[in-house]
Amino acid sequence: GAFDGHPWDANTTVTIELLDDANPAVKAYANKKTFKEEIYQHKNFRPETVRVLMGLDMERTELKRPRFVPIAWVKKYGEGKVFYTSLGHREDTWQSPEFQEHLSVGLDWLLGRTEMDATPNPDVSARKAEEAQRAAATTRPANSAADATK
Repeated sequence: GAFDGHPWDANTTVTIELLDDANPAVKAYANKKTFKEEIYQHKNFRPETVRVLMGLDMERTELKRPRFVPIAWVKKYGEGKVFYTSLGHREDTWQSPEFQEHLSVGLDWLLGRTEMDATPNPDVSARKAEEAQRAAATTRPANSAADATK
């Protein structure tokens, strides 16, 4: 995927959803899912190539969009690995134990110090996209075709 804006700026309260709660990189967020953070949305995101770990909970976040917004994912890339997180735009995020653990586990996986399932889970993205469309439709009178593609 490619960056496609950040309608959820650094002062927006968001709620995240753990989409692979067995994954060690998300376990730190089991008890802290709502906080202020800037969240990126993506275009041309290819869920069939990644394992999504966390996403924006569109039903519980005030600013709704009719699309799934992944926040953290992993994937194998040739002989390498990719760990992506869009968290970390605020100083208090960097100081939080949850974020520090999230990053530490991701880095440990990249360095081969821990195991992590990187099997793509496109079914999760498809399900979350449907939920996001329903959530956005219940709060906005009409969604434009442009919104649906973002």
